Amino acid sequence: MAYPEKTVQSILNKGWGAWEGIREFYQNVLDEEEAVHGVPNVYTGLDSYGLWIWDYGRGIRAIDWFGRMGEEREERKHWWDRGRFGRGMKDGAAALIIHTGKPIFIWTRYGYVYTLYFGNWYFAGETRRCLVITAREGAFEMPIPGAGTVVLVYGYKGDTFLDRFNIPVAKKNILAKIEYSYREAPEKPNYIIDEPEKRIYVRNIFVNQIKTLFGRPSLYSYDLWWIELDEDRRTVDRWSFERELGRLLSRLPLVNLPLWTEILKNIATRDFVESHANFTYDYLYGLEEPVYKSWLNAFGANAICLSPDEGTFFAERLKYLGYVPIVVPWESLRRFLLNCRVPSLSPGIGVVNGIIYVIGGRTDTFASTVNEAYDPATNTWSTKASMPTGRLIPASAVVNDIIYVIGGQTDSTTWTNVNQAYDPATNTWSSKASMPTPRGGSAVGVINNII
Repeated sequence: MAYPEKTVQSILNKGWGAWEGIREFYQNVLDEEEAVHGVPNVYTGLDSYGLWIWDYGRGIRAIDWFGRMGEEREERKHWWDRGRFGRGMKDGAAALIIHTGKPIFIWTRYGYVYTLYFGNWYFAGETRRCLVITAREGAFEMPIPGAGTVVLVYGYKGDTFLDRFNIPVAKKNILAKIEYSYREAPEKPNYIIDEPEKRIYVRNIFVNQIKTLFGRPSLYSYDLWWIELDEDRRTVDRWSFERELGRLLSRLPLVNLPLWTEILKNIATRDFVESHANFTYDYLYGLEEPVYKSWLNAFGANAICLSPDEGTFFAERLKYLGYVPIVVPWESLRRFLLNCRVPSLSPGIGVVNGIIYVIGGRTDTFASTVNEAYDPATNTWSTKASMPTGRLIPASAVVNDIIYVIGGQTDSTTWTNVNQAYDPATNTWSSKASMPTPRGGSAVGVINNII
C-alpha cells in the first residue's frame, strides 16, 4: 500500500531527522511494555545490519497500519498514550528512510513481515516519491525470540538517543514525581528532573530544550504528561506548557516542600519559565499550611510581596516599618501568592501584648472564621478560637486588649453589620451591638477608647 501524503517533501517540511523518526517507534515500544508488563522500557541495539528496536508486547496488527480508527483499534490505543501507532510509525519510517536511503523491516508475532520504502506513485497526473508498505505473511522466525514487534532500520549507524528518555533505563536524577489525571484519563506521572541541559519531556520523551522553545532559562527539566505536541511534534504550545507546569508546581508542596521553597526563592528574584507557570486557585485546594510554611522559609514572616511599580515607591518606606519588601515582577506568580489561603486575603488584624492576631479573610470557603496568632519573639504561630461569623475585609481595632471585628463581607454579594469581640486573655468571643450600616473595607480608628 502506498501513502501519497507521506512524500519526501512533507517530511522535510516538518523538519524531521533521525531522532524524530526513531522516537515514533520508541514511544510505541514504551506503550506496549507499560501495557503488558507495567513498566515502560525501550529495547534497542546497533549491529552491522543497522538499528534494532523491539518490545515484548502484543505485536503490531495489520489494522494498526492500514485500518481506520475503529473499536478494535481503540482497545489498543487511547488518546492519553504516547504513540499514534500506524500514523506515527509511518511518519517515523518516512523520516528514517530519507535519512538512511534504505528500507525498514518490521517483524510481528502475528506472522507478518512489513517492508517500508520510498517508491514511485502516480497521483493526479504526476509521479511522486512516497512511502510504500508491503506485507508478507508466513511462519517467520522472530529475530528476537519472544518479542512482540521487532523493527530493523536497515543501514542506520547513528545515535540510539537513549539519553532522551525519562524512564528507568535512562537513570535521570528525579527530584519529584507527582501523579494526577486529566479529564476521564487515569493518573499519569509527571516529573521534576535535575540535569545539566534543561529540557521539556512529554510523556517521558524529549521534545526540546526549554530555553530554545520559550527564550527563558529554567531551574529544572520537566516531564509533563498532559501536553499536546504541535503538529510538527517538535514544539509545544506555550499556554499548554504554562498550564501543566502550574498544575505540577501547585502540587509540589505536598511532595517536596524544600524543593518548592527553593523554586519560590528563585522565581521571586529572577525571570525563569517557572515564573510564568499558570498557578490556579483550584489546584491549590488544601495546600494552605505547606504553601504558607514555604513562604516563611523563603522570605520570613515579615515579607511583603510587591510588583515592580510598587517596589520603587514603597520599598524604602516598608523597610523603615520593619518589613522586608520582595519584588515579584511576574503577574502569574503574584496571582499565585494572592491565592495562598494562609495568611488569608483581607483579614482583620489586631495586636495585643506584642502578639499579632490574624482573623477571618478569604479562603477556599470565601469568608473564613480562622483566628491565628503570631508571636514575633519566638517566630511561631498558634491557632485560637474561631470567629463566630466568617468575614473578609472587616474593620478591626483594639480597645483595652480586646480585638473588635466589625462588618465585612460574608459571601460574594452580602455585607454584614455584625460586631464581635475577641478576648485573647480568655480565648473567647462575645457579640456586641451591631453596626447600623452593613459594609466592609471601612476605615477605622480609635480615639479615647471609642472606635
